[in-house]
Amino acid sequence: MTDLKERKKRKKRGRKPIDPDKLTQLRQKRAVRAVFARLGFYRFDADFKFTFDGRTGDIDDLFLAENILKRISKIVLFTNKDFC
Repeated sequence: MTDLKERKKRKKRGRKPIDPDKLTQLRQKRAVRAVFARLGFYRFDADFKFTFDGRTGDIDDLFLAENILKRISKIVLFTNKDFC
């Protein structure tokens, strides 16, 4: 009986606060997914990285509707030579 009382008295941990930048990214990602869902696209999770012509990219999602395929890339990193 005392074990049950001790369990109830234990303090619960609160959630860790989310970094504001990550929260903004999460909201933006949800908004983009919602727009494509409303347009009738189906989402496929395609989280992978690639390098093309000296640039590194990250594809996060693929959206498919009939014969239309749309890829969503979150980040593309450029080298210094791209800005010269």
